[in-house]
Order: sequence, then structure tokens, then C-alpha cells
Amino acid sequence: MNKPPLLSRSAWRSLAKILKGIFIFVFATSFIVGTSLQVYYPGHRPHVRQPNTGQTVKLPWTNPVSYGSAADATLVYRIFWLGMYSWALFGLSLAIRVYILNDDVPIRGEPMRFGQLTRASANDSK
Repeated sequence: MNKPPLLSRSAWRSLAKILKGIFIFVFATSFIVGTSLQVYYPGHRPHVRQPNTGQTVKLPWTNPVSYGSAADATLVYRIFWLGMYSWALFGLSLAIRVYILNDDVPIRGEPMRFGQLTRASANDSK
């Protein structure tokens, strides 16, 4: 007995496009915010530990090395991992296209079809 499909093809295609759009937004936002924090912290945080102000944690990916609070370091790590986890949305979008909609694997445009490949004979070169 055949089960009816969970969603129509157009609904699956829309879901894949929405997931890809969310991925683009989340990844771009995390990249911009993470980069701006990596530029901001070296200019506004001390480069040596200052226990009296609570800035004793080495901030990741800052050059020169800067120190801040544990909340600063946690914020940088969370933004980084948000960008990394957003790739799961892209993978899910691609999986919907390939496994549910039976689209071709290439992401951009139509795949190039070269036709049947044949071995050249000795007479072809003359």
C-alpha cells in the first residue's frame, strides 16, 4: 500500500530554499559579528591579565592576545559555533534536493553533459 507523500514537491522545494536562506543569513551574520568582535577586543581589552577588573580569560582568535571576562570568551565561542552549526541547515537543504526531489547533485545550474565518450582511433589523428 502506497503512502501519500508528506509534502508536495513544491512544498519540499520551498522548504529547501527557506533552509538555504536561513543558512545564508545565520552564517553571514555570525561571520560579520565574529569578525567585528575579533577586531573590537584587541583595541578595547587589556593585553595582560587584570585580576582586579575580572579580565583574566584569554580571548580566542585575538591578535595581539587580549584578556577579557569569561562572558566575553563564551560569546566569541558561541558565535563561532553558531556559524558552524548553520552548515547543518545547508546540508539538510541539499539532502532534500537530492534525496527527496531527485535533483542532480551539483549545486549550481545544470550539470554538463558531454555525451558518449569514445576512444580515439589511430585513423582520427590523420
